[in-house]
Amino acid sequence: MKTLYALLLCGLLVPAAAAQKVRISEPEAAELTTLPARSAAFLSPPRNFDVRLQGSAALLSWEHPESVSAPELAEIEPNNRLEEAQRLYGPAPAVVTGAAQISDTGQLSVSFEGGAQDDFEDLYVFDLLESGGTVVLSDLSEDCDVYLLGESGTGLQIVGESLNIGTLDETIRMDTLSAGTYLVGVSIFDPSLGAQESDYRLTVSGAVAAESVTGFRVYRSDVVGARANGEAVVDVGAEALSASHVLPGAGTWHFQVVAVGASGESAPSNEVSVIATGIEPIAPRAFRLEPVAPNPVRGQALISFELGHGSPVRVQVVDMLGRVVARPLAEFRGPGIHEVPWDASGHPTGTYLVMIQTDTGGTSKPLIHVR
Repeated sequence: MKTLYALLLCGLLVPAAAAQKVRISEPEAAELTTLPARSAAFLSPPRNFDVRLQGSAALLSWEHPESVSAPELAEIEPNNRLEEAQRLYGPAPAVVTGAAQISDTGQLSVSFEGGAQDDFEDLYVFDLLESGGTVVLSDLSEDCDVYLLGESGTGLQIVGESLNIGTLDETIRMDTLSAGTYLVGVSIFDPSLGAQESDYRLTVSGAVAAESVTGFRVYRSDVVGARANGEAVVDVGAEALSASHVLPGAGTWHFQVVAVGASGESAPSNEVSVIATGIEPIAPRAFRLEPVAPNPVRGQALISFELGHGSPVRVQVVDMLGRVVARPLAEFRGPGIHEVPWDASGHPTGTYLVMIQTDTGGTSKPLIHVR
């Protein structure tokens, strides 16, 4: 049986007394909850999308996406550093196929009695909602190990490991773990023995958090295939299941809605086409949301936008779980450039979306809050 001796970061030996600790060189890197949602996008599309006409307005409605099991994913390279860790989503099982390669020099590593030292060639991160489930590394072509790490007061701590000899499946049980964010490290054992690469299949079961919907986006086009051929005309938060949109004129208009999450957009919903008559064409009434400044922000951020005409304006700040954490503005504003301050200091670090909605549509910009 392999015996864990010490943990290393970038070649720096950690004393044996701290053999269950991973030293993180940058304090921000120790906060797993702030790691980017680096993954293939997986969100189910909104359901039962419908459009009705009322004068010159299109009244849009939809239902929340169904919760279905995530598809099997492929590894996204590179993923050997904390900021590159690939995020896995539920509902469980979360499954990814990959290949551990010695050439992927890891940021984290472990050493064993006898002098063997192994990098974590591949890193994955997931959120566990409650105790229970397993992490299984299978279909190995070489001797690999798997580690499960969680946050402690001083950085990262190994909370589970499986160190079988040879190509036996590696299994970590999560029966005693609390809800939280966890990091999985995959390592080829002792490359001095000759192994350079190993295929694997990683399966995480249990209460793995699904990707959260942070908002919805509606596309409009004058040809079939609104998502592929049109433009986004409405952006709303995760709480909204309806919206209205002023049509630019008479004609046949095609609409689709997508769910938006941290990793991107879902596939589009069913397409709805409407024929609008008796509507006089209107001149474009532009609005623009500028990038939030500063970004990243430690205290107060400035949200700037420009209106081409007077309009009711709603500005919201939404977290990655789709919760509205602030409503800096909800009032009528005239044409021109406007600035709205928002103090982020009382909110947790992480990524947020600043969303603006006017009478002709909406859009959003990302904002990163750091300490």
